[in-house]
Amino acid sequence: MGGWVALRLRRSRSRGIGLTAQAPLVSVLIPTHNRSELLTTRSLRSVLAQTYVNLEVIVCAHGCTDDTIKRVMDLGDARVRVLVVPRHRLGYPATAANHWLVGPVRPLNAGTKSAKGQIIAVLGDDDEWVPEHLEQSIEALRRSGAEWVSGWSRNIDVGGQTTTNRGDKDGEHMVGQVATWVYLAYLGFAKWNIHSWRKGWDRPNDIDLAKRFLRMGVRHSNVSRIGAIWRARPGEPLGSAAYIENPEMTVEKFSVKAPSLGKKPKKR
Repeated sequence: MGGWVALRLRRSRSRGIGLTAQAPLVSVLIPTHNRSELLTTRSLRSVLAQTYVNLEVIVCAHGCTDDTIKRVMDLGDARVRVLVVPRHRLGYPATAANHWLVGPVRPLNAGTKSAKGQIIAVLGDDDEWVPEHLEQSIEALRRSGAEWVSGWSRNIDVGGQTTTNRGDKDGEHMVGQVATWVYLAYLGFAKWNIHSWRKGWDRPNDIDLAKRFLRMGVRHSNVSRIGAIWRARPGEPLGSAAYIENPEMTVEKFSVKAPSLGKKPKKR
C-alpha cells in the first residue's frame, strides 16, 4: 500500500516533468568495480555511440582500486562523470552466489540519488546497447504512455553462441533484462534492495525491483526489439555461473568475506 501511495504522490508532483521536453536529459547509471577494460571498451563505448545525445553518464565506481577513474577521465567527454561510492561489507552477504544477486545495489542507489535527468537508464559495466536503444526507448515511453519500458537482449555465451532473451513473465507483463530498462526518474524513490537475496527465494536485485514496480502499479511496456547485448566476459560463463564456478576467488575478488573477529589490541 505504501508504494502505491508514494507512486501517486510522485506522479502528481512530477506533472510537466519528463517527456514534455523535446529531448529530455537521460541519466545513464553504470555501476562498476575494477573492470576498467570492459567498462571503457564495452558499456561506455556503446553509450557514447547512441543516436540520442542528451545524456549524463554516471559511472558509479564502487570501491575501485584499479585505473577505472583515470580511464574514464581520459575519455574527455563532458557528459561522463565518475561518482565514487565507498565499498564496505555492511549489508552484503558473505557468499559468492548471494553477492551476485545484490552486488550493484549500493552504487545504483548512489547513482539514482545523484542523477539530474528526467529519465534513468541502467547498464552493466560489461554490457552494451545497440545504437538506437535510448532513442527508441524514449519514443516507446511517449507512444505507450508507460513510465518504464524494457525490451529484448542478445545473449552471447563464452563460445559465441547467440540467443535472444525476450524477458521473464510476471503476471501479464513480460519484463526484459535490466540492461534494457529505461524509466521516468521519479520512480527512483523505489530503491534497489540490498536485502533482496533474503526473500522467499534467492531473488536478484533487478527482479526484486521489477516486482515492486509492478505491484505498486508502475505503467510498464515491453518493446519487441533488441536493445542490449549481454556478452560473456573473457573466460567466464554468463550470469551467476561466473560467480559460483569459483566461489573462493569471487569472495576474495569482491571482498565479501565476513570481517575477522580477532582480539583487539590492548591499549597502552
